[in-house]
Amino acid sequence: MMNKNEVLGAALALLVSAQMFAGTYTFKIANPKENTKLKIQWCTTGETDMVKVKDGVAIISKNDFTAQYVKIYYGVRFSFIMYLEADKDLTVNIDAQTRKLGCTGPSDEINKYLLQTPFAVVDLNAAGKEEADYIKTSDSVYNVNLELLKKADLPASFKRLEKKRLLFKSYSRFPLYPSHHPFVKKLDSYKPTSLFMNKMKELTVVDAECLNFADYGYYLMDAIQCQAFHGGDSNKEFIAFVDANVKDAKVKSYVTDSYIYDIVSKNGLDDNDELVDYYHNNVIDKKAIEKFDATC
Repeated sequence: MMNKNEVLGAALALLVSAQMFAGTYTFKIANPKENTKLKIQWCTTGETDMVKVKDGVAIISKNDFTAQYVKIYYGVRFSFIMYLEADKDLTVNIDAQTRKLGCTGPSDEINKYLLQTPFAVVDLNAAGKEEADYIKTSDSVYNVNLELLKKADLPASFKRLEKKRLLFKSYSRFPLYPSHHPFVKKLDSYKPTSLFMNKMKELTVVDAECLNFADYGYYLMDAIQCQAFHGGDSNKEFIAFVDANVKDAKVKSYVTDSYIYDIVSKNGLDDNDELVDYYHNNVIDKKAIEKFDATC
């Protein structure tokens, strides 16, 4: 049996151990907006924290979580991506008016890269290009972003993840081309050729690790709808495409929840029995199921 000193020593050791894996993240906001909270979306778990801003400062402490990308929202249209680690404190400087971002702390090399790198994007007007040129433009944007990553002095483990994320960031507008192209060109009708659809199929990556990127979820849903819908019963077309092409259980769970929850929450349960059954047969996320059932 331990004496009092040994018990105290063990308790202190546990406390120190816990503190070693607790991170404190301080957000200093210049030109803050009145009564606006900071929202943090943890991409790996899907959890969301709302952090009160007092005198231009918002502070959150979090322990024992896997290092991960997070998406920060401040106000209606201001958001950015960061990478937080449980054992590394960080101070983030935000100018809510100019939207300039900076940070200091043990992991600032990763977050300075994420916050300050001038990533290339595909211009909205590029949708007016013909398919071959649009594909070349999209490929060029991806290659520019890969070069920016290559030049950055960052840990190899992070670079491996970031290379995956950049695919979905760079091609984020690619699945929208079939609807954007006729709009920009003022065409009465347009059907993508096999050139475009083969590229779309190539870019439709099904990988559960990618669910840790905020960019991936939005991209994948757009990519599926781009390929699945042919003007028939959209629900049947969605189910048929997912069953045929999405074999990873976690990814299938995610896309099923995203699609069916949206439909049921907007339109109710009428004539949606098949969707509800499909949902319960394929969604494995317990929290998502609880939310869906409550909505039903």
